[in-house]
Amino acid sequence: MNTEEINDSTLHGYKLRELKALADMNQEIHGAQSIELLLKKLVEQVVIGGDFEKGLIYLVEGDYLRCVAALDRVKTADASILRRKVGFSLDEDGLETMAVRSRETQYVEDAKNDPKVNPKIRKLSDSNPYCVVPLVGKTEVLGVFSAYNPYSKEEICPEDIKTLELFASHISLAIENARLHETTMHFNKILENSVQEKTQELAEANRSLSVKMQELSTLFEVSNLLNKSMESADILDYLLSLMPDLGYKYCAIHSQKHTDLPECIFAAALGSQYRKILESDPHLRKHLEMTETIGPWDLSEAEVISWIEEKGVGFFREKRLNRCVLIPIVAGDRLLATLVIYLGAKEEISEENKRFFLAVVQQVGVALDRSLKLQRVTRERDLAEKVTEKLEKENTYMRGRLKSQRPPDYIVGIESSLKGVMELVYKVAPTAATVTLYGESGTGKELIAQAIHALSPRANCPIIAVNCAAIPEELLESELFGYEKGAFTGADKSKAGLFELASGGTLFLDEIGEISAKTQAKLLRVLQEKEIRRLGSRQPIKVDTRVIAATNRDLKNSDFRSDLFYRLNVFPVHIPPLRERIEDLEPLIQFFAQKHTRSRHPLQITPDAVESLQRYSWPGNIRELENIMERLAIITETGRVTQGDLPKEILQISSATKPVSSLAEAVRAFQKDMVIRALSQAGGKKAQAARMLGMQRSNFSRLTKSLGL
Repeated sequence: MNTEEINDSTLHGYKLRELKALADMNQEIHGAQSIELLLKKLVEQVVIGGDFEKGLIYLVEGDYLRCVAALDRVKTADASILRRKVGFSLDEDGLETMAVRSRETQYVEDAKNDPKVNPKIRKLSDSNPYCVVPLVGKTEVLGVFSAYNPYSKEEICPEDIKTLELFASHISLAIENARLHETTMHFNKILENSVQEKTQELAEANRSLSVKMQELSTLFEVSNLLNKSMESADILDYLLSLMPDLGYKYCAIHSQKHTDLPECIFAAALGSQYRKILESDPHLRKHLEMTETIGPWDLSEAEVISWIEEKGVGFFREKRLNRCVLIPIVAGDRLLATLVIYLGAKEEISEENKRFFLAVVQQVGVALDRSLKLQRVTRERDLAEKVTEKLEKENTYMRGRLKSQRPPDYIVGIESSLKGVMELVYKVAPTAATVTLYGESGTGKELIAQAIHALSPRANCPIIAVNCAAIPEELLESELFGYEKGAFTGADKSKAGLFELASGGTLFLDEIGEISAKTQAKLLRVLQEKEIRRLGSRQPIKVDTRVIAATNRDLKNSDFRSDLFYRLNVFPVHIPPLRERIEDLEPLIQFFAQKHTRSRHPLQITPDAVESLQRYSWPGNIRELENIMERLAIITETGRVTQGDLPKEILQISSATKPVSSLAEAVRAFQKDMVIRALSQAGGKKAQAARMLGMQRSNFSRLTKSLGL
C-alpha cells in the first residue's frame, strides 16, 4: 500500500483493523492450549490484521529454521504444502537467516530477482515486495515472520513494516509465554504428586517471573526515553512520574548542592508542606542528600520517629508514613542526587526491588551526566561567542583609537593652499555634521578624516575606515549593517556591522561613489533615522555614528542618488592636488625622507634633485611622492640623493621644462655637481676627492667653500 494515497477514513479503518488484530492476538495468546494451535492462530491474525496475502512463521530449532505455521488467503490449500516445503539451514543465504543473524527486519522490493532471497523462496514466490521480521525474545532470536502479496503485488510501505514489527513483538512474547506455559505444565505434571509447598513455590516463581517481565519492560521504556536528548530537570521529572505506577506515590528527589540540578522536586502526593519541613530541619536534609554513595539506605526506626515527632508529626502521621529508603543517583563516582521513597509501617521494598531501582537510577545517572555535560558545553559555547564578540568590538575600538590618537601635525604644509582646508577641519570637527571630502586619489583624504575625528569630542571612540570600492557589492551591506544568525548560508552566528562597532565614534566611507543603488537607499535611511537593521532581523538598532565620506568623483552630476548626495554634502571639503600646492613639496620631501630613512645616514636630497621634483606634475599626488621617496631610500647607499638618482619620468619632464641659464651659472652648477659626485664616491674624504678631480687639496677646499659646500 502507498501511504501517500491513504486518506483519513482509510487510515482510520487501517488503525482499527490493526487494533482489532492486536486484541484478537492477545485473546488467542491467553486462550491457546498448545504452541502449534497458537502459531496457527497468530499467523492468521497477523496476515488478516496486516492485510497481507501470505504469511509464514519460522522457528529456530538447533541450527535449522523450520516453517511451523503458514497462511495463504487466496489459495488456502497451499498453506500446508508451503509448510512442508520451506525450511533453511542457518548457514544458508537468504533474508530469513539474515534476519536471525542481524536481529533486524529485512526487506526487498523484487523478491523474484533479488540475489539476497533464498532460491527456495524465489521458486515459490511471484511477489515483488518481500519482508522478513525477526522474532526476538529476551535472550535470543526465536525465529522470523515473513509476509508478502504474491497475487496483487501490492507494495509493502514503511507503516506496514512497523505493523509487522509490532505484531512480531507480540508473537515473540506469545511464543515465550507458550513455551513457559508448556514448561510450567511439564513441571506441574512432575510435581502433581508433590506436597502443597512445592506447588506454592512454583506459583511464587511464576509471580517472580511476571514481576521480572514487568521490570524488564519498564527498564526498556526508561532506556528508550533517556537515550533521547532531554533537559536534566525533565529527566528527574520523568523518574518521579514512574514511581506511582510502581506503587510508590510518596517520593522525592534531592539534588547535591554542587550540581546544576533542581534542589528538590517531590511528588504531588507529598504536597507543599514537605518543602517547609525540609527548610526547617537541616539535619533531615543532610540525611536525605546522602553525603556518601553507600547504596540503598534505611533510616533506623529510632531516627525516623525522632525527626517525625520533632518536625513533621502531623504531616507524616496523616499520611501514615514512618520509613524511607534512599537510593543514590550517581554518574561514575560522583553523587548527583538521591531518590527518597517514603513507606508506611506495613510497606516493604525487597532487596530485589532495590536492585531494580538501582538499575533504573543507574540509567538516569548516565542520562543526567550526559545532559549536564551538554548544558555545560552549551553555556561555555554561548559565553565564548559573547566574549569573542566583545573582544572583536574592543579590538576594533582600540585599532580605531590608535589611529585617532595620531596628532594633527601629520598634516604637512598647512601654510600653503592646505591652510584653507585645515581651517574648515577645525571648524567642523567639534560638530556632529556629516562631512564629504572631495579630491583626487592620493591627496590624503583619509588623513583629513582622521584629523577631523581626532579634533572632535568623539576622539576617545573608534574611527573605522572602509573602502567601499574594495568590498564586493553582495558583502558590503552585511559589513556595514551586520547580520543575525541564519540570515544567509554560512551565517552560523550573529555579527555586528561597522555602524554598530563605530557607534559613538566615526565611520569613514572612502570611495562612496562606488556603492550600489540598493546600499545607497539603506545608507540614506541610516543618515535620516540614526538606526540600522541587521540582515535577517526586523528589530531596529539605534546608532550614534558620525559619517565622513570621501570620493574622487563629481557625485552631483552622476547617477548617484540626489537625496543621499544632499544628506552627505552637509559640509563639503575640497582637498587640492599636490601640483596646486607645490610650495608644500619640500616639507613633504623632508617628512618622507625622515620616515623612510633605512641606514645610519639620514636621507638628504640635493637642491638640484628638489628642483627636478618641483617641476614634476605629480598625477599620483602625495601617495606617488611617498612611493618615490621610499624607493630612493632603498637604492641610495650613502643617504645622499642627487638628480641622477631620480626616476626617468621625473628627469625627462625636468629637462624639458628646465629654464635656460647663463654660462657662468651653468659652469658653477657643473662644478658643484662634479664636487658632490667626487665627495660621494670618496666617502666624504676631501683629500681623496681632490685627487680624483686632479686638484691640490688647498684648491679643492677653496672651491668647495665658493660653491657653498
